[in-house]
Amino acid sequence: MEYFYFIFLAVAVFCTYRYMYKDWSLKMKMITASTFLTAGLFLLLTGARYTSPYCCLLFAGLAASFIGDYTLKFNAFGMKGLPGIISFATAHILYISAFAVRVPLTKNTLWLLIPWGIIVTFFVWLGTKKIKINFAGTGPAILVYAMIICVMVLLGLRAGIAVAAHGGIKTLQAIALCIAVVSFMASDCGVCMQMFGSAPDVYIGKHKLNFDRFSSVTYFGAQILLAASMML
Repeated sequence: MEYFYFIFLAVAVFCTYRYMYKDWSLKMKMITASTFLTAGLFLLLTGARYTSPYCCLLFAGLAASFIGDYTLKFNAFGMKGLPGIISFATAHILYISAFAVRVPLTKNTLWLLIPWGIIVTFFVWLGTKKIKINFAGTGPAILVYAMIICVMVLLGLRAGIAVAAHGGIKTLQAIALCIAVVSFMASDCGVCMQMFGSAPDVYIGKHKLNFDRFSSVTYFGAQILLAASMML
């Protein structure tokens, strides 16, 4: 039954392409987002994964991300996109919880979060002062969100590396998890530049890529790979 996942993957690739190049609408965005949510639901309900706290938390994170895709267009308390930021922060907290369940935390892991928080604070300051990203009143929410997603990436990489180190059939899914969390962070950087920056494009070598398209392909790719990590 797990091979059906690749059908969802193919549909996600098609929908992402259509969203990026054919139909840049909220409706198409939500249709595309439904592919990773449906893939997650399918995997959750097969192989008795609904009994796994890891899989349940991961699916809840996918659902919160799906909600965030819609609510990111709204503002609240003078903060641009605040409802979406809250939804995605909730998703990342659920992902963090899932990774902690899959590979339990140790004291050494918790100590790593302190310098990580300092690094995040520095880069948010750098974006404000040097890159001229105008967070306006959303700055405090962005800082908290940045710290949360960085913890998610750290624990996701830790979980993926720990599983891959044991070898076996789950190595591919573990690698997919590592790629997913890094891609998610790259996507959020693109969304940040899109929402608060002044430049509409990013350069990868000599190639110019629109921030909208960059953040879309990395985001939807990250989510469909996160769904696949239920097979860990």
